[in-house]
Amino acid sequence: MTTQITSSAPTNSLPPVPVTRGLDSTSRSTDCCDLVIPDPLDFDRPDDPVVVLSHRQVGRLVFVAAETGSRFTRERSPHDPAAWMCAPRRLFGGSNAVSACVDRDMFIRALVLHGISPALDMEPAEMDMLLEDGSELPDRVEESSAARSTSVGPATPVFNRLKTRLLFTATFVDEFGVGVSHIFFATVARDEDEVRNKLTSRVGARVSYMATVDIGFDPSEPVALSLLSDAMAEMLRQIEDAPTSPLSDGFSLLVEHRFDA
Repeated sequence: MTTQITSSAPTNSLPPVPVTRGLDSTSRSTDCCDLVIPDPLDFDRPDDPVVVLSHRQVGRLVFVAAETGSRFTRERSPHDPAAWMCAPRRLFGGSNAVSACVDRDMFIRALVLHGISPALDMEPAEMDMLLEDGSELPDRVEESSAARSTSVGPATPVFNRLKTRLLFTATFVDEFGVGVSHIFFATVARDEDEVRNKLTSRVGARVSYMATVDIGFDPSEPVALSLLSDAMAEMLRQIEDAPTSPLSDGFSLLVEHRFDA
């Protein structure tokens, strides 16, 4: 089944010239890499290009857009997700994500970039190294795709199983009537949602909702600086450097200190 994205036009106007996109899964995105994204606020025009995509390819674009927005929100990034989707990227050979990510290989590259890399773009060779380190990623995509077909609602993280586990830290400062409470939490997880779920089980939903969650460990962060020993800080640095090591497996740390007035 295919979906044709087109524009309405008067019946007496000339038909638009289509920009076709191959539906074969082995095809590359270079045949539409020069496609310029028109202003979506403008009215439709008879000469607007037509792009024919399969439902699967449309789904890839939807999920990449969702992952891009989710990442920028999670990291409190000032970057515009739509601008990232439309700008040329080295990762896609100079194409933009809208044109490139209909291709399965480029789609996986975009998910890996947003899931485990702090960069907004990278050289294809660098991505190849990441994919070699996680050679099971394509299988995980297939498994997640099957699971997603039976899931309902947008709350299910997109391709959560694709994401590599990282060290996350969370801090919270609570000023109450008779003093101040400082909370530091560290755990190895796939994303912020998993971190907050763990935090909820330890200290409750209120703290989990209000806590500041970051990827990695910053020893100069005020709460961490006041609560952690040098030995504990060193262990967190080791886990941050190797989040898949035996030392990191199942790691979770909660430190709470109350200062009474």
